[in-house]
Amino acid sequence: MGTLLRIKEFIDAEGISVRAFEMQVGMSNGSFGSQLKRNASIGVDRLENILRFFPQLSPEWVLTGSGSMLRDFSNAYIQEKVGSLRLNEESGAYDRVPLVDRDAVAGHWGSDFTIELADIQAFYVVPDFQNIQFMLRVQGSSMYPKYTAGDIVACRILTEPNFIQWNKAHVIVTGEQGILLKRLKPGKQAKHYLLVSDNKEYDAFEIRRDACLGIALVVGVIRVE
Repeated sequence: MGTLLRIKEFIDAEGISVRAFEMQVGMSNGSFGSQLKRNASIGVDRLENILRFFPQLSPEWVLTGSGSMLRDFSNAYIQEKVGSLRLNEESGAYDRVPLVDRDAVAGHWGSDFTIELADIQAFYVVPDFQNIQFMLRVQGSSMYPKYTAGDIVACRILTEPNFIQWNKAHVIVTGEQGILLKRLKPGKQAKHYLLVSDNKEYDAFEIRRDACLGIALVVGVIRVE
């Protein structure tokens, strides 16, 4: 099995489409599939870019087939990489925005938001998205048609929860219901939020404000047709 076939195996294992992969690593539409069909070689610069955006992919495996597909994230390696992912003090965001595992978001939430490398699925560089800290893959259909399952939303953490852009989509982290993607409105009861779905089959409901571990404003979305 050659390098391109191993990369395709990795793409399949990650559960992402070839087009989404091409977008993330800066390849033109259909170029990876074309190279794969021709059994072409991949340039060093392109391979380095792939490994930069998918740090979990083992360089040894992708080049030679030896060892495991995914890297062994030792504590030292995680600390080294996380150090380069700290928030930019001026912009309040990462230079390369991590797509993070949904289950890991709540565990890292706090005033000092940090992300472990083992929880990062990929990196994105989207200049038009300003001051975002992480990206998250949408699940379910409660926000259809605005957001559909598989979409990737760009999130800006709210450090001041009293300043809410009402009726905007937000990611809300809760202890009981996990991660929710809803539009936020003031609740009928004091100190409550009203969570509203775009999909009319889902009823709106209220939640206590102190039940929210954290809130992030959705500032953009990536969708692969």
